[in-house]
Amino acid sequence: MCLYPVTDLLAYIREVNKTTTRTATIFMDDNHILHMIMLKDVQLDYEDALDNALVIKRLSNDRQVLKLIDARENFSMDKKALDFIRSVDLKQTLARAVVKGSGLSNLLQNFFAGISKPKVPTKVFSDYDKAYNWLLTMQKKASL
Repeated sequence: MCLYPVTDLLAYIREVNKTTTRTATIFMDDNHILHMIMLKDVQLDYEDALDNALVIKRLSNDRQVLKLIDARENFSMDKKALDFIRSVDLKQTLARAVVKGSGLSNLLQNFFAGISKPKVPTKVFSDYDKAYNWLLTMQKKASL
């Protein structure tokens, strides 16, 4: 007999599998969508990019995933981090939705749109739910 309702257990498992690095909170949800919530006002360097990539590798069991990147908080990255992300992104990503805030620069938008162009579908949104729903449609297309 289970001491806790299944919904409480699932919520606990999600919380346990949530990892916060110096630059982001990363977790996989029940629909196998990886959420990467960037922390406020961080400068992403190579070591941060490597740390985040290793967390994604662990959470995804080293498989390609659908990524929902919440970039509404201000953050930036250096060139070495950018180059590293470009080198591992195709191995990790099936499709990417980026949620931007009003402060996300066109430069950063273009980075996300062009990071693995044209091999990984990428779309920028201002609404988290719309971004999530788009990834669900991409998931359905991938399973056909």
